[in-house]
Amino acid sequence: VEFQNRGAAHTHGVYWTTKSIEEMINNNTIRSDVPDPNLEPELYQMVMTYQIHTCNAKCNGPAPTGERCKKGFPRPYSPRTYYDHQSFRYTYRCINPLDRWVVPYHAPTLLIWKAHMN
Repeated sequence: VEFQNRGAAHTHGVYWTTKSIEEMINNNTIRSDVPDPNLEPELYQMVMTYQIHTCNAKCNGPAPTGERCKKGFPRPYSPRTYYDHQSFRYTYRCINPLDRWVVPYHAPTLLIWKAHMN
């Protein structure tokens, strides 16, 4: 555990799995959406509390209208999740305006961890 300048505890961890990233994305294990508050109220609260990106000086944001900050937000709209070989990043399914600001997460871990993850 390390403590950042503002005193917040910060850790780095590794999660081993037998499934590939593609498999976890395809079966909705890794998500990047705002859950329906009526169907997943606790997950909705965790995502809204911990997984919404807000631009600041550290990401050179907020970005000018029509552009993205250095962290890639707001994300582009996309009907599906796919790997972009040019940017070496995943483009996550993004169909709603608020989804554009969600940092990808693993729902079971987020519900236990109750803190930001990426």
